[in-house]
Amino acid sequence: LMVLLSGVMMICSFMKTLSNIGKYCLVVSACNYVNLFVQLGFIGHSEPNWANAESILGIPAGTVATYAFVPGQSLMNKVVAVTNISFVFAGSIVFPEVISEMRRPWEFWKSMLVAQSIILVVYLVYGNYIYANQGQFSNSPAVFGVSNISALKGLAFMTFVTGFIQNIFYGHISCKIVYKNYMPLISKTIRFESKRGIIFWSLTVFIVWVIIFVIGAGVPQVSAVSAFTSSLTMIPLTY
Repeated sequence: LMVLLSGVMMICSFMKTLSNIGKYCLVVSACNYVNLFVQLGFIGHSEPNWANAESILGIPAGTVATYAFVPGQSLMNKVVAVTNISFVFAGSIVFPEVISEMRRPWEFWKSMLVAQSIILVVYLVYGNYIYANQGQFSNSPAVFGVSNISALKGLAFMTFVTGFIQNIFYGHISCKIVYKNYMPLISKTIRFESKRGIIFWSLTVFIVWVIIFVIGAGVPQVSAVSAFTSSLTMIPLTY
């Protein structure tokens, strides 16, 4: 399954411009927000998914408890939580790539302001509502906390599609960064529109996605590794 997904995402990454992917991102973003609010409706009117809480989190069914500061958490859990937050800032590495393809780059700040405002409001409401209703049984992704099995399958599928499109977007950005920074070391006369440029671009996409697959499939604790590297490198390198 991982080989299939990586292969499909690699093929999609061959698109040369972000605008092609951006159209799909817009549709998926709209579906994602609908998905989030539907999740809130189910979670607010039913018990947590006890089976998933036990199988994923290792917590047996019990009384929901919420805290301003969760007691008894290890230092490791707190550090991982903080490093995960750093992903929020690391996303700004894509800004130069987005701006470089805009017809009116100076309009970017307006889009950024609107996007960040929506994200801040929606996810603060979403995160607090989930935790208020499910407490220590809150899953990540939170959709696993939906106890209605039919709804869980549909909402989980939409969550998967959202992540799938996001992976294509970030994979495409990674390919462009590698292409712009490292391919000129091999050939200084390379042009993106030329036949040779297309060959180099195809080679770049293939290599990047093979590396992504190897890391994703071969590292047992890939989430812990990515959290550590994000805190170590992404924030300083982004700014």
